[in-house]
Amino acid sequence: MRRRHGMTIITSIFLTAVLVLLPAFRSSAEDATKAFSGITIDGDFSDWEAVPKYGPHYPESPYSPGVIESYAAVWSGDNFYIYLHEYDGSDGSNRGYPWPGNITQSTPSNNGNFCITTDLNRTTAFEINGNGVYQNGYSITGASFKRKDHEYEISLPSSIIKNYNETVSFGIYQGDILVSDIVNQNPDPNHKTGTVSDISIDGNYSEWDFAKMQMIDYTTSGGHGSDGSGTLLLKDDKVYGYVINDKKTWGSNPFTPFTVKVNGDDSMRLMLTAVKGNQDGSIDSWQTMDDYIGSGTGIYYLFDTAAPKDDINSIDSQTGRPYYYGRIALTMNSDGTGQAEFELDTKRLAEHFGLDGINSIKMVECNFQDIGNQWISAAGTPTGSLVNTGDILYFLVVLY
Repeated sequence: MRRRHGMTIITSIFLTAVLVLLPAFRSSAEDATKAFSGITIDGDFSDWEAVPKYGPHYPESPYSPGVIESYAAVWSGDNFYIYLHEYDGSDGSNRGYPWPGNITQSTPSNNGNFCITTDLNRTTAFEINGNGVYQNGYSITGASFKRKDHEYEISLPSSIIKNYNETVSFGIYQGDILVSDIVNQNPDPNHKTGTVSDISIDGNYSEWDFAKMQMIDYTTSGGHGSDGSGTLLLKDDKVYGYVINDKKTWGSNPFTPFTVKVNGDDSMRLMLTAVKGNQDGSIDSWQTMDDYIGSGTGIYYLFDTAAPKDDINSIDSQTGRPYYYGRIALTMNSDGTGQAEFELDTKRLAEHFGLDGINSIKMVECNFQDIGNQWISAAGTPTGSLVNTGDILYFLVVLY
């Protein structure tokens, strides 16, 4: 009986504890499962309770000491929402300066540059500071911003998000991804997904809408966004490339000259430039398009910059052919943004570098020196995709 009495006492204590703690457990569960019903940018952060928060985030750079205590992002319909709680000094870590509005110190170069990057690796960069959210130093049309002490809530129009298939991520520009795999909770019913389609050198670039990109950049994290991005891919026994440039050149052609490198060998470099030709395909003189060309679309010919200027149709002693390597379709806007796609003859590349046919080309890289210093590349796969690409090597360049 004494044992049963003891067990009764223990059972009673346990049940009492459960009854006391149950409201707390219920409250926590309700918070965790609360349905998202939208965000209002008004400085009242209670509507963020339905959105998962993460953090803290400690910057890797010793020159960016600030901590982001917590952060969140959600995408709903026509708006992308961001929550940030900057360093407030409450943890005693001394990782930053706890004044209200110190969010900039949590990013490289202390500039407050954040970004939205799509699953096609296309990045929209913007600056967040204690007073607002900006792009290239200007307020973003359609954006909303509220800060209360150390907390921020921001909405950005979905229209600034670049091409994507399904998801985007939010993070620090040229830094860590903070929230990944974000889907639109109220997606546009007209949104289209896709892959790169057939390419022709005609100045129509829509076939590249779903190409996945690599960054091309000079400004690094200290600027207001990337200078450009690009990709090379293998398709239909050819090598294709695509580049986007966000840098305005005000009419100056940023696409040519550009450099091609084969097999990662610095001794196998070739610089090509765009030369104007006649409608029948003939070329009369060395008239390059490397400087200011205004707005509009044209198709030009790609020549080795080492070609004799006084005889455009002379023969390259290394290849036994003219210095011609392909064509380029170039579209320019008045501010220097625009698009271009071009083709290169891989047989002539192999001959120029003394290689034993196109089977000897294992990797091709391309550098657009007026856009950024990174090289974009395409290499053969274990099955030899590049080896069997045929005679023409395709690239596309796009400027926004």
